[in-house]
Amino acid sequence: MSRFLHTSLVLVMACAATSCKSPPKKPDAPAAVAEGQPAPSPNPATFLQKLSPFALLSKLRPHRTQPPVASLPTQIGVIRQVNIASQFVLIDAQMSSAAQAGDTLVVIADRKVTSELKLTALRAGSFLIADILTGEPRADDPVYRK
Repeated sequence: MSRFLHTSLVLVMACAATSCKSPPKKPDAPAAVAEGQPAPSPNPATFLQKLSPFALLSKLRPHRTQPPVASLPTQIGVIRQVNIASQFVLIDAQMSSAAQAGDTLVVIADRKVTSELKLTALRAGSFLIADILTGEPRADDPVYRK
């Protein structure tokens, strides 16, 4: 029985320490009354709702924010030729309209980014040309829009 009293006392003290106190009274809304509309009535929570274990736990537990949702990269095409000396690659584009000149592209192989490319304005049919910014791209590697 003493354990129950102790638990009840702890809950009451936790309620008093959190926001179970009555909120400060707000001044009446004279604008709403002047227009002939009734003033909004507050919706008070009952004493039992404030003392419920779930209400107390939700106030004591820190709230988590939702993690950002990652967007899937859009595959532009596949590298067909690499010119290391001139630092550019020839991309066979599957979706040429998905990329614009100046876009940064990434080459993903073995589940990691192996190279970064910058798309140029030069195009030849379905082929795109991109400058190599970092890494060492290889032929037949897929190219994604960053």
